[in-house]
Amino acid sequence: EPQQQVYHKMVEEIRQFTLTDCTSLSQLRYTEKVLLESLRMAPALLRGTRLLKTAGGGPTKIGHYILPSNTQIHFSQYLIHHNEDVWKDPDVLDPERWSGGFNPEPYTYMPFLA
Repeated sequence: EPQQQVYHKMVEEIRQFTLTDCTSLSQLRYTEKVLLESLRMAPALLRGTRLLKTAGGGPTKIGHYILPSNTQIHFSQYLIHHNEDVWKDPDVLDPERWSGGFNPEPYTYMPFLA
């Protein structure tokens, strides 16, 4: 099972290093990927709210929508993190997606909100 493989690889990495303080945690590169991927799959917060404030109080166009100032916008981090248009195989635990300097596009990864 893929989850067991991830677990064993992470435990193996942790056992390789002597962790003496917080700075030594940077040695755990695979473990960091597992944490990032875990937060993508199950973000700490499931939804967020923002109040749209515009300069001058006029409406704002977002995509095809025109929204008046002071509109509450609700969004779901869970749905953003599982969007197939953004994430390949979004329902698969894949820590390796964070390899090679991968940096998600803005607003596509918000485990603790933005």
